[in-house]
Amino acid sequence: MSAKLLAVPGVPAPPSMGSNAPHDENGHAELKARIAFRCERPGELKRLEARIFDAFPAMVQLDVQVVTPRRQSAPKLTARSNGFDF
Repeated sequence: MSAKLLAVPGVPAPPSMGSNAPHDENGHAELKARIAFRCERPGELKRLEARIFDAFPAMVQLDVQVVTPRRQSAPKLTARSNGFDF
């Protein structure tokens, strides 16, 4: 996977794992990423959608952790249900 695909401006790319990326016995790999968003107008934020399933159609599930001043949640997103409301 190209580091450019997951690049964030101002954040150095992680070292490449090459063919040493961990896979289970079925050839599946787990990808872990930590992404934080800071919203200038949080009162206007109503919904977040993860469009990563368009880029990776074989991706099964995305486990999300959400922390806001009013609540915490852990939605599990899929290609069919790729977003959540705030």
